[in-house]
Amino acid sequence: MNSRFVLLLSSCIAGSVLTGSAAFAAEPASQEVLVTAQKRAEDVQKIPLAVTPVGGAKLVTQGVVDVRQIGSLVPGIVLGQDYIYTQIDIRGVGANNDAPALDPAVAFNIDGVYQPRDYGTYGSFFDIDRVEVLRGPQGTLYGRNATGGSINVITKKPVNEFHAAFEADLGNYSTVRTFGMLNLPLNDKLAVRVALQQARHDGYLSTGFNDQNSVAGRAQVLFRPTEKVSMLVGADFFRDFSIGAHTIVGLPYKNPADPWFDPLKPLSDDHSHFRAWSVHGQFDVELDNGVTLTDIPAYKRVRNDSKDPVVGVYSASNLTDKAVSNEFRISSPSMGRLKWVAGAYYFNEHNYSYARYYSPFFSSVTINPDIHEESWAVFGQATYSITDRLRLTGGLRYSSDTKEATGQNQVFIPQFTFPVGNTPDDFPRTTWTNVDWRAGLDFDLTPTSLVYANVATGNLEGGFNLGSKVGLLPNFNPEELTAYTIGSKNKFMDGRVQINAEGFYYDYKDYIVSVYLTSGAAAGQFALFNTPAKIWGGEVETLFHVTPDDELNANVALLHGEYGTFTQTFVSTGLTNLSGQSLMKTPSVAIQAGYEHTFRLHAGGTIKFGVQTQYSAKYWTLFDHTPGTEQPSFTRTNMVLTFTTPNSRWHAQVYVNNVENTAVIATAAPPNASSAGVPWVHAEEPRLFGVRLGANF
Repeated sequence: MNSRFVLLLSSCIAGSVLTGSAAFAAEPASQEVLVTAQKRAEDVQKIPLAVTPVGGAKLVTQGVVDVRQIGSLVPGIVLGQDYIYTQIDIRGVGANNDAPALDPAVAFNIDGVYQPRDYGTYGSFFDIDRVEVLRGPQGTLYGRNATGGSINVITKKPVNEFHAAFEADLGNYSTVRTFGMLNLPLNDKLAVRVALQQARHDGYLSTGFNDQNSVAGRAQVLFRPTEKVSMLVGADFFRDFSIGAHTIVGLPYKNPADPWFDPLKPLSDDHSHFRAWSVHGQFDVELDNGVTLTDIPAYKRVRNDSKDPVVGVYSASNLTDKAVSNEFRISSPSMGRLKWVAGAYYFNEHNYSYARYYSPFFSSVTINPDIHEESWAVFGQATYSITDRLRLTGGLRYSSDTKEATGQNQVFIPQFTFPVGNTPDDFPRTTWTNVDWRAGLDFDLTPTSLVYANVATGNLEGGFNLGSKVGLLPNFNPEELTAYTIGSKNKFMDGRVQINAEGFYYDYKDYIVSVYLTSGAAAGQFALFNTPAKIWGGEVETLFHVTPDDELNANVALLHGEYGTFTQTFVSTGLTNLSGQSLMKTPSVAIQAGYEHTFRLHAGGTIKFGVQTQYSAKYWTLFDHTPGTEQPSFTRTNMVLTFTTPNSRWHAQVYVNNVENTAVIATAAPPNASSAGVPWVHAEEPRLFGVRLGANF
């Protein structure tokens, strides 16, 4: 483990010890921040895990209106856009391919419902109560595909009081965003909450690509017939009818003076039509003995139709994804020496995609994999208080994941209406089983200082090399990770100073990478392979309430990841051996720092100034170190000025995001036939600025 982090962690723990027993007896309790990271409401400072909550009020004062913007507030996380997907990497763990055959490595949950694909997640980010970011494998409670961790978005629920809100946003790139919310109590047992958001902006690329023209809505009904029974039913929708996201071909950028210059102009019918809707529920019953039963059923349907230019050809695709899930839990009372939660989970997904690459003069290829997946699991986790200050935690999860796929690769030429080539792409039902577990100890040095150590596992589903011409390439195995962590959580000076730290070592088995093949019978295909890998590092999070009107925060993340034995022919680099080379998206150092000051006006009301900046060391955005795909070190700074009236009814904001106008590679793809042999990337947003006006009633 990095010696610099060991020193930081040791100092933090030593500081906790030096506060001594006097602090244990006299230090007053500070305000708790409750999270549900472990499937029950707990004070985040009492959870022996790396969990960062970002509350709805903080999202407002920081001007965060997109889930991809929380990367400036949470250590160890890299978020990026890849067409309609949001790619998430936590501590270097993520999926480096958005193909339907590969699942995300970081779980994304909205109101306790797992989102199987990171499609259009930016469209769900409104009327938010809080976001919880869990770092490290969460296999026991969250199951497969939570190898890197989990991002939990919790929306605001109906309450038995009248509330209404409105906000409008005007900015550069012709940005217009409007938001409205209405909460109505129908009686003392029934309440309804409805929220709508519309967002539109011109393209960030010179051609008009990377635009947005979306509308989203959410409705929830909460019925509480008794104090011990709660029934919540919700539905939501999101659509984005835009030109769409697009890659910039060729690195370094075609025009380094303007990284958002795109040489490929769209045609009149280029588009991205994304539609999603879902229904979900949560039903809670507390029994007389304090045990709580919880059931969370959900259904989601996604459809996307798009057409955009690549290099020398055009791409047209149609995608449909349908998913059904249900989680049933039973949990113990929150009091007592033994606290436990157990449950069962079921998931069924059907994903169909049709992709066509074509030219008016040459042949076209059609790929239409039809993937069906079914998963189920049983799990349990318990924490036993050995003494009032020492606790032991253990958890276990057994899961079974089954996949099958059918499809075909077809080749057409203009002279014929039928395919001149037709290769089946069928994969029979294949089942992978897995046991995830967690074991840990945590100890209270003082009432506000906790130290802990954990060993936990996670797994990312295996799958098929679709489009590889069946039998030419093997299936890829599930990705398995064992994480060893030690950490400390502390509050000092009556809760004004908070210092949390965690060191970690990840032992990877069958890390999944995407390779573009140029030789052999499967040449011209992307293939998914497994390789061993290791990741280690640490993080320190600090929060300092200097005065009632001044708040400082600073986070430091140190990270190193490297491949084990990994030999293959990598056409984009000419290398044949990546053993010991660094993993993608593992910056050695990442720093975040922010300051907020509140000016209290004599006539009432406040003006709050906030600045948040982040620094990242360089890192590779492709696993094989393709030349030109290394993201240089960078800084990005956001600034916001917020005026709030005395009764907090009205607020106005002026904001600037990415003050430096720094170009950051969100995701990259290796050179291939459709990119004329050069790499291509998605670029993060340029400098954005504007004003917001909002009201609360």
